[in-house]
Amino acid sequence: MLNDYLDEWWQKALGSHLLALEKSKLDTIVAELPGNFLLQPSSLLQNMYTLMSPITQKISVADEFCGITERMGKPKPRVVMDFQELPFLDDRFDVVLLPHVLEFATDAERVMAECYRVLRPDGHIIILGFNPWSCWGLWRYWQRYTEPKPWGGKFISPMTIKHWLRSLECDVVEYEHLFYRPPINNEKLLKKLHFLEYLNQLPWLGFGAAYIFVAQKKIIPIKTIPIKWKSRKVVMNSSLVKPTTRSILRKTTK
Repeated sequence: MLNDYLDEWWQKALGSHLLALEKSKLDTIVAELPGNFLLQPSSLLQNMYTLMSPITQKISVADEFCGITERMGKPKPRVVMDFQELPFLDDRFDVVLLPHVLEFATDAERVMAECYRVLRPDGHIIILGFNPWSCWGLWRYWQRYTEPKPWGGKFISPMTIKHWLRSLECDVVEYEHLFYRPPINNEKLLKKLHFLEYLNQLPWLGFGAAYIFVAQKKIIPIKTIPIKWKSRKVVMNSSLVKPTTRSILRKTTK
């Protein structure tokens, strides 16, 4: 299965370096997001991204029975569900984390809509994805058929993510590119090229291998419309007209 390949890839040199960089960035982000419930609909590395979160109730689910391998070599049990139809009520979670989920989803836009539905107003959604406009995006065209880990996924551009978030009425709080090193699975060479990560300080250079979005769900205010009370119109005049039949009867009696 693809998820099994991905679990193995995260443990290799290239995947472990990207994971360490993403985790260091997420530790500072999730530590500042309060709340009671956190949802991570991801088949990858259960609870690895949310260790520094102050939220106590963390729910991690998978979309299929995948062999999540720990360092001890034992699979970890998890809840399995369809990400396109999450079995949760509306407005239930304070934080929703999507680490490299959309590029491997059958309908990524529908997954986004489901996460928006279960997110509380003023809650935060965090998205991590692979950038197609990078050297990694070019490399996947040669490797997606021979090595589907993670090159077999559909890399979604940051502009598409921004468009989906705007259509869902979410404000982008933070947006950043990560990992400017080439996709070389060599431990020594990756360490030597670590100086390329300083390119992250250039905000106009958006060619990092991965990106991270932090968006907040808007609170739609309820505007009360004041009712303008109007005075009732007078239908009849105060001076009533005397009936003519009564005056005729009086004349006849006389």
